[in-house]
Amino acid sequence: MKENFFTKNVITVIKEYKLWIWLFPLFFIVNYISQELERMPLRGDNLQIVLQLVTIIIYMILSGIMTIRFMGKEENKTFSFSEYSFGSFTFILYGIYYLFSILVGVILFVIPSVLAGTFFLLAPLVALREPNVSAFKQSFRYVKKNLKIGFGLFFLMLFLEFWGYLISGIEGGIFAKAAGLLFSVADTFMGVVFIRLLVSYYYYSRDLNSNQQAENVLGTEAL
Repeated sequence: MKENFFTKNVITVIKEYKLWIWLFPLFFIVNYISQELERMPLRGDNLQIVLQLVTIIIYMILSGIMTIRFMGKEENKTFSFSEYSFGSFTFILYGIYYLFSILVGVILFVIPSVLAGTFFLLAPLVALREPNVSAFKQSFRYVKKNLKIGFGLFFLMLFLEFWGYLISGIEGGIFAKAAGLLFSVADTFMGVVFIRLLVSYYYYSRDLNSNQQAENVLGTEAL
C-alpha cells in the first residue's frame, strides 16, 4: 500500500462527507456524553457504569452504520434497511469479540494484547462481507500480508482512546469547556477517519489476497 495511505483517506473522507455528515452530530453527542460521564465522580450505585455501557453500545451501532456506508461506497452498492440492521448487529457482535480478545491479551501481558488487537482488527468487517469464513482467521490472513498498516491502525485506535481520556480530563472555566468541545469535535472527526481507513485497508487486503490466490492457481496449472 502506498505511503500516503493515511493522507489519501483523510481527503477521501472529506470528499465523501455526504456519507457521514448526518451521523457526525450523533457521534459527537455520544462522544461528549461519554467524556462528561468520565469527568463525574464515581457514584455509590451502578447508574454511571450502566450509562457508560449504553454510550459504548450506541457508539458501536453508529460505527457499524458508518462502516456499512463506506463499504457501500467501495462496492458502489446501496444497502437495504435489513442489511443495515443485520450488519450493525453483526458488527457489534464481532466488535465485542474483538475487544474481548484484546482484554484476554492484556491479562496475558501486553504483547499478546497488541498481537490480538492487530491481527484481529478486520474481523468485524470480514464478518459483514464474508459470512462463510472464520472472521478471525481471515482477518489474520489479511493483516499478515500488510502488517505495517495493521499495526499503524491498531496504535491509531489506541491513540484515539488515549486522546479521548485526555479530553475528559480538561476542567476549569469557560475556556476549558471551549477547549474540551473543540477537542471533542476533532476526536469525533478522527473517529470517522479511522473507520474509513479500516474499510480501505479491508478492501485492499481482500483484493491482495484474491490476486495472490489467483496467481497461485495459475502457477499450479502451468506446472
